[in-house]
Amino acid sequence: KNSVEMNVIIPDNTLATIGIPKSSFNFLKISVNDKLIIQNKKSIAVIPGIKYIGDNSDYLLFQAKPGKWSFNLF
Repeated sequence: KNSVEMNVIIPDNTLATIGIPKSSFNFLKISVNDKLIIQNKKSIAVIPGIKYIGDNSDYLLFQAKPGKWSFNLF
C-alpha cells in the first residue's frame, strides 16, 4: 500500500500552517478527515477549518484552525 497518514492536533486559539512534502512520495490524492480535497495535485473540495494556501518548491501548504485533522495521502 502506497499511502501516508498524518494526524495533527491544533490547539485552541491558534492557527497552523501544515506542509505536506512533495518529494517524499508520489501521491495523487489527499483527504482530510475522510473527505477528498486534493486530486491530481489540484484542490477539488473545501473543508471548514482547513484551507489549501498553495505550495512552494518543497511543500503543499494548508492553513488549519484548531481541531483534530487526519491527512491521508494516496
